[in-house]
Amino acid sequence: NRPNPVTWETEIEYELIEGGQTKLSVVSTLGQEVLRLVDGVSRRGRYVVRFNAGVLPSGTYLYILETPTQRLTRMMNVAK
Repeated sequence: NRPNPVTWETEIEYELIEGGQTKLSVVSTLGQEVLRLVDGVSRRGRYVVRFNAGVLPSGTYLYILETPTQRLTRMMNVAK
């Protein structure tokens, strides 16, 4: 995500090598989902998801992209 750490708005960019059911979630370090940014069928291609991270308390979060053939996890820091 850019920027990282984030204070307000951030964007997550990703590319799908094939279409299918796609889920992009933000989870706490305890594994609790705090935001679901994408949940549906997506086509192959490049995507940019912008969202307001300012609604989250300061801390470290993970964002997880899940498709039928991929699961990617990255870290995001929210600093206020």
